[in-house]
Amino acid sequence: MTPLQSARIAFFLILFFTLPAHAEEALHVQSRILNRTLLSSPATGLSFITPRHFRGAYDKKTGTFFLKNQDGLLLGIYGFSEATLNEVAEVVSAAVKKLGFELNPVDTQDLDANTVLATYQTLSNRGRGIMVGIAEVGKDNNAIAMIGFGQADQEEKIKKKLQRILAQVEWKKPEARRWQKKLAGKVLSTSGSDSNSSQGGAGGSGSHVSGTETTMIFCGDTSYAYQTKTESFFSAGGTSVDNSSSDTHQGRWRLVANLVGEAFLILHAVDGRNFLWSIEETDRGAQVNETLYQVTSSSSCD
Repeated sequence: MTPLQSARIAFFLILFFTLPAHAEEALHVQSRILNRTLLSSPATGLSFITPRHFRGAYDKKTGTFFLKNQDGLLLGIYGFSEATLNEVAEVVSAAVKKLGFELNPVDTQDLDANTVLATYQTLSNRGRGIMVGIAEVGKDNNAIAMIGFGQADQEEKIKKKLQRILAQVEWKKPEARRWQKKLAGKVLSTSGSDSNSSQGGAGGSGSHVSGTETTMIFCGDTSYAYQTKTESFFSAGGTSVDNSSSDTHQGRWRLVANLVGEAFLILHAVDGRNFLWSIEETDRGAQVNETLYQVTSSSSCD
């Protein structure tokens, strides 16, 4: 064997042992998933390999990554940077209802303290069937859930497919934890006004002016304070009316991300109300529930 041949063999051996076994893709909203791809979600700390002969894409309406094979077997995958098994079940159930399925629980098994497997009967405009779901919470409290749809005689096949995917999940610390730390100790505030007037006509002239101010304070101990106030003034035909309304609540907050890195602000108020709002950092501050807020530091959290 010549030195050149030895060098070539050594080169290919290095490639063989160092190249990843599967193509890797960081998940995002526009992801188009191919079979046997290693999908990673830095926001949630989750990575998993798509099964052979399955392809799919992300459905923003339901927050689901759908995978389908040529035999028509449909799978859905969800991931969260932080969630309990009960919270995962609520999110998945809401997503399935948006798809037009009615669910009737058949069987639930606790595979261990952090993993649950459940079977449901389904009813939709396509008729009756089943859905199998499996969910697990990791040691960093991130969570993954998978569902599979089919006919009753496919139950065991779906269970094995989901368990095989789950067994290959890689768990890391979610990047979304850094996002939550970044929001801690901040004040989000916004204000806006609106006015309009009319002249003449059968009803005479009139004007309307309104203004709204909203403030949210997020502390590092996960406590928060929310306050919003709206004042309006209306005048017409020599008559004027002042109106004002407000809302305040306090409680606990957290920031949770899904598989594609979309972040959501969750507020649990002490009065029993719960709020789930999308949140996104922008070059002008933060956008919460599609409203732009200015971001400053808070002194009330000290």
